[in-house]
Amino acid sequence: MKKFFNILQRRLTLGSLLTAIVTFIFAIGLRQLLLYEFDILPIKGEIQVIDISFLGIIIIFRFICNAFIEFLLMDKFETPLIQEWGYKQSTALNMENTANTSSSDKGSSKDSDGGSPSKDYSKKSLTEEQYSKVKQMINNKAERDPKFKEALEEINRFNKEMFAHSERMEEVLDEQTSKILKLNSIASRHDVKFIQENGGLELSVPSKMSNEIAEKLSREVGALDRSLQNKFSEYDNLSRKDIRLYDSLGTKIYGGVYSNNKLMYKELFESQDETNKK
Repeated sequence: MKKFFNILQRRLTLGSLLTAIVTFIFAIGLRQLLLYEFDILPIKGEIQVIDISFLGIIIIFRFICNAFIEFLLMDKFETPLIQEWGYKQSTALNMENTANTSSSDKGSSKDSDGGSPSKDYSKKSLTEEQYSKVKQMINNKAERDPKFKEALEEINRFNKEMFAHSERMEEVLDEQTSKILKLNSIASRHDVKFIQENGGLELSVPSKMSNEIAEKLSREVGALDRSLQNKFSEYDNLSRKDIRLYDSLGTKIYGGVYSNNKLMYKELFESQDETNKK
């Protein structure tokens, strides 16, 4: 039963509450508008078409409203309204802060005895030995408290997903850079120029180049450019997810690389007007 209440607690979020309130207000307004009374005859088991229509409208509205509120609240949509029943989550950070506070208290008591000069332990990072002790404390608590262990595993899963997402962003940026360098190499080896036209790259080839080579280069450049555009779009999608779920961790790290890739791509081509002037 306690597990059921914990599941219920996770469903009671800020987003679900707002959705329920808005849906309830909509249902009242719709009932007044249609002068409708929900009337099922339990003995005969009859239900009218208007009853089904009314319920259908409410269900569809709730689905749309839920999506719209999630769009407005973003990551705040899943904010829980209450703590888990009878349990206050402890995290590694809380344990670490406790250890720091304890160390600070010890230092203060020693100062009062006149044994050593005052030190601000709270502002220092943990030593390797202190970190090992904190880690051992966390592991011991996890063995004794299944709920704490479950919360700790959830934190670890979140961190793994966050860093995997960040690594994927780095991989996409590397692929972007590789394709841009290939385009640069084609331009320098074959003395061709790139022209941005119709949202893609077009080739301006020397007059002495054969049609066969020009067509081959055109296909290669077109394939590289389409793949590069896909990588730009993929990074944009990853960045939006990173901002929404992971507090912009990857975006802050790789934003400069992405801007540089976009600049390198822009420098690849010349406008048609500049080519005509030459």
